[in-house]
Amino acid sequence: MATMSTYCKAVEIETVRRYPEWQERNVCKDGGLPAHVYLHDNFALTLGVFCDEDILFTSDTDEWKHFCTEVLKFQNPVQ
Repeated sequence: MATMSTYCKAVEIETVRRYPEWQERNVCKDGGLPAHVYLHDNFALTLGVFCDEDILFTSDTDEWKHFCTEVLKFQNPVQ
């Protein structure tokens, strides 16, 4: 069964692509990525609202967390 995180935020894929360590992965059936993806409270980036399915990117580095909070304006209201 898929797991939902406590909080996630939809973010534009074009903004995510500005992250220096971003590596494009074609995981959609049509070979592309949607305009928006989901950033979860565990800093995983997914295609949908479930934090353990269709994972595009995940990292626990300070650089990724900084990018998420400063560039993507991610702030978990549930802490």
